[in-house]
Amino acid sequence: MELMREIYLAYLKEIGGSIVSSENPCKAIKKARIRANITQEELGRLLGVRRETISRIECGHIFPTFEFVKNFSRILAVVHVLKTISGTVSSNFLSLYFNLPLKDIRLLLDIALRTSDKKEEVRRWK
Repeated sequence: MELMREIYLAYLKEIGGSIVSSENPCKAIKKARIRANITQEELGRLLGVRRETISRIECGHIFPTFEFVKNFSRILAVVHVLKTISGTVSSNFLSLYFNLPLKDIRLLLDIALRTSDKKEEVRRWK
């Protein structure tokens, strides 16, 4: 579990830092979301905002708050961990570990499954 924490924290800092230090944070958010293969609809659901809000942020019509960047980075870091770590960890454990609702963990597992070369391992977590 220590390895999972290290991977999570490292990626959390990497993604958050890249957005904050970017000349165009809105564009960096869009690029990171697309790279993680997360739709605007899914991201909105995970962050508790409408898809339109995600679109407006990515287009630069509204500027992302610190809270948005923090939560966005957290979501991407969890997806990264799910794609990176192999094993048989239950959804319930992941929900407790990352302090996320089980429905969000299941959605994040689906996202990780879409983009992972370790699909069978991710599938076992569900």
